[in-house]
Amino acid sequence: MSEPSLNPNLTRALEQARTELDGAAAPSVDAATLAAVEERLEAPLAWSRWVVPAGGVAAVSLLAVLVFALSGERALTYAVERARTEGSGYLATTEHEGGTMRFSDGSELRLDASSRVHVAETTRNGARVQVVSGVARVFVRHRANTRWLVEPGPFVVHVTGTRFTASWSPRDEEAVVELEEGQVRIDGPGLAEPVVLAPGQRFSAHVKPEGVQVELTSGERPAPRPPAVTSPPTPAEEPRPLAAVKPPLARPAPARNDWKGWARMGAFERIVEEAEHVGLAATLKQRSAEDLLVLADAARYLRRPELAHAVLIELSTGPASQVSAVAAYRMGQLTEAVDPLAADRWYASALERDSEGALAAEALGRRLLLGLMHHQPNTRALADEYLRRFPEGSAASVARATLEQP
Repeated sequence: MSEPSLNPNLTRALEQARTELDGAAAPSVDAATLAAVEERLEAPLAWSRWVVPAGGVAAVSLLAVLVFALSGERALTYAVERARTEGSGYLATTEHEGGTMRFSDGSELRLDASSRVHVAETTRNGARVQVVSGVARVFVRHRANTRWLVEPGPFVVHVTGTRFTASWSPRDEEAVVELEEGQVRIDGPGLAEPVVLAPGQRFSAHVKPEGVQVELTSGERPAPRPPAVTSPPTPAEEPRPLAAVKPPLARPAPARNDWKGWARMGAFERIVEEAEHVGLAATLKQRSAEDLLVLADAARYLRRPELAHAVLIELSTGPASQVSAVAAYRMGQLTEAVDPLAADRWYASALERDSEGALAAEALGRRLLLGLMHHQPNTRALADEYLRRFPEGSAASVARATLEQP
């Protein structure tokens, strides 16, 4: 069927929205309701806001991705070279060649071969990038209000402007951060307080069943690069000397059945193994809804979609609650690429279950975009509802352009 004629405003809005599909992250669940699973699960919960309904993995040599912050302000853009996109903000390199991500603020990530990252969020001041596996060589250009987060596994590297390497091995459950210049602060499981690295230091953490083993070592301080400005750095910008960095402190392992605790430590395999040992049917009966949401996230993190699907189906068909709404929303994301009409029904279910919750604007916006891309008859009604409820929402420009269409 041929594409219907669209006015220029709607065409531009759709192109903007379609570009946005692969980039930005959805808001996390209300902390007051799901405080028990917010900490480490913040990253797994942050799925991309829009997913292009297309089959297969798109291999590209250069892909410009335009994304917007949840507040509606223009976020950083980035381009991908010699890597493939996998949808939902995931990118991967081949086993023979690395790739590069160049951000509009001048920052850059160089990925080694056989690496995979997830751009979980971008804002006007930075980005949050998860190193799912492999090695990322990071350069963040310092600007006023710079705020970057790089997450190798369950650890979080806070960055304002620096150059370092971050890696995560899912098989060995080991994270490594090596600082070349500048300064970073590391949070994560097994750390009683943040670890601040100075140039030449190496942080490594190995997640084990009995706890997290952390090592902090000093190597040779790299030769400084020519300064970008002639003025001397302010005291706040100077890296702390190696002697001033406190050694990391170990945190005891959670109790055996504390799935939230194990998730905060990044021990997702342990959660899935315990659920499978007990049996899925018994797990669904015995565990709380919050624990089951943790299990679904662990399964998704370990690329076990069949397990995540089974758990989310159970949660999303239970009594109406924010947890069931989140489960329905994620079911929509799981099915959007293969069955857009089913995805639309899941997003509608999420809205019915928690019409005023944190995901309401996102679910309604996804319904609007799916309707536009698949020429559904209810698209104008969805656009009208979106503008009435979320006039400043991230899909407001698309909704307005839709209503301008004859």
